Amino acid sequence: MNIAMSRSASMHDVVILGSGLAGSVLACALVRQNLSVLIVDNSCHPRFAIGESMVPRSSQMLRIIAQQYDVPEILNCSSFHGLRKHVTASCGVKKHFGFVYHRPHEAHRVEEATQAPIPRLPHGPESHLYRQDIDAYLTFAAVRHGAELRPDTHVKEVEIEPDGVALVTDKGETLRARYVVDASGTRSLLAEKFQMRQTPVRSRTNSWSVFSHMIDVHPFETCLPPGQRHGMPERWSQGTLHHIFDGGWFWIIPFGNHDSATNPLCSVGVNLDGTKFQRDPSLSAEEEFWKYVRRFPSMECQFKDARAVRNWIATGRLQYNSERQAGERFFLLGHAGGFIDALHSRGIANTFYMVHALAERIPQAVARGDFSYAFFEDIAQLQADLTDYNDRLVNGSYGSFMDFELWNAWSRVWLLGVTIDSLRIGRLMSKYSNSGDSSLYRGLYRADWPGSIAPDSEEFETIFTACEAEIGAARQGLKSPRAAAQAIHDWVATAKSVPPTLNLHVPERRYTLTNSFLSHMQFLWWRQVGAPATVRRKYFDYGAMPFMKSAFRALLQPESV
Repeated sequence: MNIAMSRSASMHDVVILGSGLAGSVLACALVRQNLSVLIVDNSCHPRFAIGESMVPRSSQMLRIIAQQYDVPEILNCSSFHGLRKHVTASCGVKKHFGFVYHRPHEAHRVEEATQAPIPRLPHGPESHLYRQDIDAYLTFAAVRHGAELRPDTHVKEVEIEPDGVALVTDKGETLRARYVVDASGTRSLLAEKFQMRQTPVRSRTNSWSVFSHMIDVHPFETCLPPGQRHGMPERWSQGTLHHIFDGGWFWIIPFGNHDSATNPLCSVGVNLDGTKFQRDPSLSAEEEFWKYVRRFPSMECQFKDARAVRNWIATGRLQYNSERQAGERFFLLGHAGGFIDALHSRGIANTFYMVHALAERIPQAVARGDFSYAFFEDIAQLQADLTDYNDRLVNGSYGSFMDFELWNAWSRVWLLGVTIDSLRIGRLMSKYSNSGDSSLYRGLYRADWPGSIAPDSEEFETIFTACEAEIGAARQGLKSPRAAAQAIHDWVATAKSVPPTLNLHVPERRYTLTNSFLSHMQFLWWRQVGAPATVRRKYFDYGAMPFMKSAFRALLQPESV
C-alpha cells in the first residue's frame, strides 16, 4: 500500500495519547518515517512527572532511536553532557547507583553500603531528569519534526471501527486514526474503556509510595560521624542514593549536584512493602513520610533542614497489570500497560525498549494495512515479559532487604544482568559506529528470554532463577539470610560473561568498578584475550580502536562536573 496515497485529511496514521517521554519519543521516530502523527494530551507542558533516574539501557536506547531515525533532540537527551550543553542545566548528574543500609533507631554502619559506579566510557555519566523540562523539550521536538499536538484535550469516547479508530473529545470533536498508542500512564483511557486491568494483580511485588520534591536535602556524605568514611569511588550526592531497610527504601535524586546546576530541587520518596507496612489513614502524606524518616537517625540528619516545594503524594498499591497489552488497532505503551516499582529504575529503560519495537512495527502495519492484534501480539508479549521480569527482580530485592549481606549478594545478580545487557547493546552500537548501518538495530528485541535483564544470555537466566530461589528460601525461613547470601555469591562466581575487574565475585568489595585508566585497560585486555572465546565471538566481533581512543581521552581529560 502507498502510505501517502491512502491518507485522508481527517485520518491520521497514529494518534498517541500522552505527551510524556514515551509518547514524545515515539512520535519523533514515527514522523521521521513519514507517518502522520497526532499527539493528544489532557494537560499541557511544563508539568510535574516522576520517573527521573536514567540507567545505561535507557540512554543506550535513546541513542539507538536517535541514530536510527535521525532525531538529534533525542540524542541530546541521551547523556548528561548532551543535556547540559543542548537542553537544560536543570537536570542532575548520576555517577552511580548507591545503596545505604539502615536498621531502625540505630545509626548507619558505614560498612553496610554498596555502590555501583556508572562506566564513564564512552558517553559519560547518566542523568537525573527534571521531567517537566525534558518532556516539554521532546514534545516540541516531535512537533518541529511534523507531529500535530492537541494539548488540554480530553478524550471521552473511543470507538474501534472497521477502517480506524474514532476518538471523541469533551468538546464534541471527532479525531480519527488508523492506530492508537496509549502512552498516558496509570490512568489509561483505553485500559479502562476495554476493562483490561487484571484482577487480582499477578505481580508478586506489593508496595506503596509517598513522594515529593524538596529543597535543602543535605548530601549524605556530610551526615557521617567525624572520621568515618565509606571509601566509595563517588560521592553519595552525585548519584541516585537508595536508603534501604527491611521492608522498604527511600530514594534521593538531586538535580543540583554539579558545577553548572541551576535547579536546587531534590526528588525524594519512600516505597514500602505493603505486606509489612500499611498506610495510616489518620496521617497526611507528609506526616507518613516523616514517620518513616524518624525511624532512622542517619536519615534524620540528611533531612533535618529539608522542605517540600510540591504537594506530597501518597499512593495505594503501586502494582497493576493488564490482561493484554494491546487490542485491535491500539497498544498500551509503558505504564499504560502495567507498573511494578521504581526500584532499579527500569521503568524508563523498558519503555524506551518498547518505543523502539513499536517504531519498527507501526510503519509496517501502516504499509500493510494490518492493525490487528495478531500483527502486534509478539510486541505485546514482549512488554508483558518485561513487566514480569522486573517484578521478579524487584520482589527479590525487597526480600533481600531483610539482611545487608543478602542484599550485597542479590545486588550482584542485578549488576551481572545489567553488564551483560550493556555488552549486547554496546556491540550493536559499536558496529553501527563503524558502518553507519542502522539496519543493525532491527529486531533488537528478538531474543531467547525477551523480557529478561540480559535477554540473550542462558548463563544469566540460569543464575537469576537459582538466586531467586535462594531469596525465596530465606523469606520462608528455610535458610538463614547469610546461608542464602553465600549460595548467591557462589552462583555469581560461576559467571564467565563479565570481566573479573568488576569484582562481582568478591563479596568484601562493596563497589563494582572504578573509572580509572587502569580499569579501562584491564577491561580491554579481558575483551581481547581474557574472556572465553564464546564471549569474545558473541560480544566483541568488532574493532577495539574506538574503546582505546575513549580510554585515552579519559586519561587526558579527567571528568569534572
